[in-house]
Amino acid sequence: MKTWFNIVNKADKAEVWIYEEIGEDFWSGGGVTAKKFQKELSAITASKMDLHINSPGGAVFEGVTIYNLLKQHKATITTYIDGIAASIASVIALAGDKVIMAENALYMMHNPSGMVMGNASDMRSMADVLDKIRGTMAGVYIGKSGKPEDEINAMLDAETWMNAEEALEAGLIDEIGIEMDMAACAKFIPVMVKAGFKHVPEQIR
Repeated sequence: MKTWFNIVNKADKAEVWIYEEIGEDFWSGGGVTAKKFQKELSAITASKMDLHINSPGGAVFEGVTIYNLLKQHKATITTYIDGIAASIASVIALAGDKVIMAENALYMMHNPSGMVMGNASDMRSMADVLDKIRGTMAGVYIGKSGKPEDEINAMLDAETWMNAEEALEAGLIDEIGIEMDMAACAKFIPVMVKAGFKHVPEQIR
């Protein structure tokens, strides 16, 4: 399997594995970029697709593009959250027509963040952009869960972590699957610390 993602295009069903950060990591060169993802996704001709997610999230614009690419694909998609679907990866997971979360997996949603260098006008412009991104993300969560906007926004403000039962109750997944090995999530701890996640559950620390 590739270090960042893998696509197996079979005649009846394609398998897509996103087990990495979203967007290119400057230091390692790893990560799932929208450009590379689109190139491989466009080759899928199967009518069904299994999308496996184990990702701490990453670059929000890359993630939104990947989500849109999946939504635009003609295949019927079943998402499997195998370990962690955090930040923008929690949005990508919802591209599936059906979302199944492993019994011991984790789902996290929070407000987007970004960095900018410049004057006060630049800072205000970045704040406006982040507000628009937040609105886009909230729209995906609302569309899946049916929750009102103020409730979704409160969950984003709080950096909300959910286990499978909580995500099911929230309407963000459709089914709880079998327990998976969570050891694969450990490699994401430095990434999540660097991203400023404040409430990483002890079970993956």
